[in-house]
Amino acid sequence: MDASLASLPLASAAERQYRWTDGAIVIVKRLSTRRDRIHELIANIARRPGMYVGEEQYESFAGVILGMDLALRGRPLAGLREWLIVRLGSGNNLAWSALLRDASGARKDGEDADGIRRANVVLQEFFRVRARHGLPWIRKTYRNWLERQDWYDPALDPRRRPSRRRRPVKPRAKR
Repeated sequence: MDASLASLPLASAAERQYRWTDGAIVIVKRLSTRRDRIHELIANIARRPGMYVGEEQYESFAGVILGMDLALRGRPLAGLREWLIVRLGSGNNLAWSALLRDASGARKDGEDADGIRRANVVLQEFFRVRARHGLPWIRKTYRNWLERQDWYDPALDPRRRPSRRRRPVKPRAKR
C-alpha cells in the first residue's frame, strides 16, 4: 500500500487520508497542514479568549500568539511586523503586538473582547496576503516603503551586508 501511495503524483500520507474502494484509492478528506491549524487556533483564541487565556485582554491574547510564534521559531508571524508597518504607514520603531493593537483599535488596558476579534480579522487578512503574495513580496514592499522615508539611511541599516570584496594583500617586507 505504501508503494502505491508514493507513486501517485499528489499523494502524501501527511497531507491526505486515503481509503481503498474497489481496488482504487479514494481521497476521503484533506488533512489540515500545520499552517492551517495555527490560523484556526488563532481564530479560536480570538473567538473565546477567556477559554484559552483566562482574561479577555489584548495583552494576554498577544502573549499567547507570541508564545506560539516563538515555539515555532518565528514562522507563523514571519512578515507580520513589516506588513503592519506598510499598512499603517508608520510604526517602524514598534513591535508587531503594538502595531496590531493600533491596526485593530484594541484598548491598551482592561477587557476588550471586541478588540481581540478585530485583531484576529487583521491577522487573518495578513495570513491571506502572505499566502497569496508570499513572504518575499511582503519584505520587498516593506523595503520600498522604508526607502521612501526621509529619515531612512541605508548606510546605517544593520540588515545591509557590507561588501565582501577582497582587499589586496600587501606584500610583507623581507627581514
